[in-house]
Amino acid sequence: MKTFNDIYNSIKPNFVPQPRSIIDLGIILSKTYQVLKSEKYIEYSPFDINDHPSVSDRTTIERLIKELSEIKTLDKSFYMVSSEGIERAISSIKTLEINTLNPNTDSNDSKRYDFIFLKERLLSLIDVCREGLNFTKKKIILDNLEKLNSKNKKINYLNTTLLSIKQNENLWDKIQFKSITDFLELELKKWELHKNDQNETKFKSTYELHNYIVKLIKEKLIHNIRYQEGYRVFWRDERSLVEPKKETEIQPFIKSILKPYCDSENIKIHRESTIANGLIDMTFTYLSFSVCLEIKKAQHQDILSAINSQLSEYMIGDETDYGIYMILWYKSKNGYDLPKKYHSVEELTNKIKIESDTLKYEIISVDCTKPISPSLK
Repeated sequence: MKTFNDIYNSIKPNFVPQPRSIIDLGIILSKTYQVLKSEKYIEYSPFDINDHPSVSDRTTIERLIKELSEIKTLDKSFYMVSSEGIERAISSIKTLEINTLNPNTDSNDSKRYDFIFLKERLLSLIDVCREGLNFTKKKIILDNLEKLNSKNKKINYLNTTLLSIKQNENLWDKIQFKSITDFLELELKKWELHKNDQNETKFKSTYELHNYIVKLIKEKLIHNIRYQEGYRVFWRDERSLVEPKKETEIQPFIKSILKPYCDSENIKIHRESTIANGLIDMTFTYLSFSVCLEIKKAQHQDILSAINSQLSEYMIGDETDYGIYMILWYKSKNGYDLPKKYHSVEELTNKIKIESDTLKYEIISVDCTKPISPSLK
């Protein structure tokens, strides 16, 4: 199980932002709370009587910490946030935790200064954790809705969930309570107006459209490449070992695999559309929802940065929060030897750092190498 020291030891030089999960945030919040309650700050109270009860009362914080330690989603994905401020806060909290081992060595002014700093970190972390919990709880609700196959079942689930929350309002953080109940009531209104006919709306949000496209790529496109000789399309030489094709040359193949499934759901695929003074490889649109796809070969000189400098600009230009970054991997033993720096696509993808706190990306690696025959394995 991850500890605060594990998180502290993972800090990068110059506090370079790195993804911190909602569970990491809970561990950081818990440590901040623990340090504030230490003997060193016993003359101060992190829970001033004038504080709004939904902000920093002891019960709210302890309940948040408990929720953060237990949170999970159906697909095992977690809310992530990257921030230099969080990295610096982790370092400062560790320093002040060490200082609490000698509570009587600092002056009163120094103690008060440290206390005020810690409390500011506490309040900031509470806001970030609350946002993460709200995001994750809404995702769980949407995941559960997606599993139900009728309008009535969805409405019953939403009504039951809403009733359960309202019956236990006194156990909820007030800000979370309002956010989740407002969300449930809006979903209820949407499904009550929903028509059960052949023209029903398949995707209710960009989030749902994005999930569908990701699933198509992983289950249909990659399956074709690995098991139906689709890998051959990605190479110029007959042996599929020496000369990869350009990204633009394999885009028609990718589109041809995905198009029948998209057509069946009335999803449009647009290639090389002009957005933000550039050409996005593909855009998937359904009603007013859109998802951007950028394709890059692993050996491309901008492979680590294009997700932030290129794809993010396309997403902003297309007014969507959802994008897919597809990495094409050609390197193999006794075959193509680029990129030199990385031995595997997993090693490469681990080097990619997301700079945006708001845009949602899915990084998908596609193995374009010639598969080993089962008889030779």
